[in-house]
Amino acid sequence: MVVLQYSNVLEVYYGDRLIETMPRLRGDKDVRVDYRHVIWSLVRQPGAFTRYRFREDLFPSLTFRLADDALSSFPGLWVVLRPPFDRRGCLMTITPTDQRDFGDRITLLLRGFKLPTAASELANRLIAAGCPEALEVVHEVFEMERQDRWDRKVARLRYESKLPPGKTFETFDLTRLPRPLAAKLDDLARGEFAERAINVLAFGLPGTGKSHGAAALGHALVERGPSVLWVPTFKLVQDLLVAKRELALPRALRKLDSFEVMILDDIGYVQQAPEEVEVLFTLLAERYEKRSMIITSNLVFSQWDRVFKNPMTTAAAIDRLVHHCAILEFDVPSYRSMKESARQGEPEPMAGSAAGNGQGKARP
Repeated sequence: MVVLQYSNVLEVYYGDRLIETMPRLRGDKDVRVDYRHVIWSLVRQPGAFTRYRFREDLFPSLTFRLADDALSSFPGLWVVLRPPFDRRGCLMTITPTDQRDFGDRITLLLRGFKLPTAASELANRLIAAGCPEALEVVHEVFEMERQDRWDRKVARLRYESKLPPGKTFETFDLTRLPRPLAAKLDDLARGEFAERAINVLAFGLPGTGKSHGAAALGHALVERGPSVLWVPTFKLVQDLLVAKRELALPRALRKLDSFEVMILDDIGYVQQAPEEVEVLFTLLAERYEKRSMIITSNLVFSQWDRVFKNPMTTAAAIDRLVHHCAILEFDVPSYRSMKESARQGEPEPMAGSAAGNGQGKARP
């Protein structure tokens, strides 16, 4: 096992496989480990320790500080990185500081390129040949290759995702949303929920921005590398129904399972027939605790019997979705109504709360 570190990131490799990435913040010796990443590997249900009396004792900062200092001084540990991301998901460029850093970075880059022989030989041979100054140039070229491969990967993922173009956080007016909701969207954009197979359920009346928010999350995830699929629920159900009639439903589900995150838009608009309900429920059951789903709906849970018809099926579907989930409630005025009111010089409409429309809160 090897710990690789740089100014802002720590990585743990087991063999050639990256098994953990964590932020590294400045402190003693110009380093302070953000140890709170550990809690997510211990907690299966977000917020489980929110009111725990000894919650802060779960974060052994001194222990992690001593461990990091020991690792930093150990001569067998090198400073190398894969491309890291900042808090907003932007790819950051890292420049090594000396020849040893260049050589180790080249080795890791070549391993990432699936070139094990070159990874083990190139840097050592350049140094043995008396050309250590060439390491910087070689590193620069390989960094260009890494960036180019990453850009091509993101472009491919974006094309395959079928996400609506332009529906990103850059075009989403977060100032319209309550501050807690905007903060939750910003947190979800980091993508940790996808790593833990947590679902995201977005509720709101038409025009409140839930579909735009879900699409923006999808675009943010694609920028970080996970595969995403955007699909209107009615289209997905019809495609699965056709696959079932052609005796190809298992193959269709396996294909969908290749996407780490699925975004089902407007699950409440389609009144499902019994056979359609069956394929939709089968999909939810297949992805349960294995893959994440982002679902938007204009119906709260108490009205989902309109979709699944049978009370038992409705309860089972809700149970699977909310077991590990984050709920977003877009309790804001319709964006389209606001624009129309502004155009006509009328007062802005009130927020279309679920309670005010006889729907109740979006809770199971």
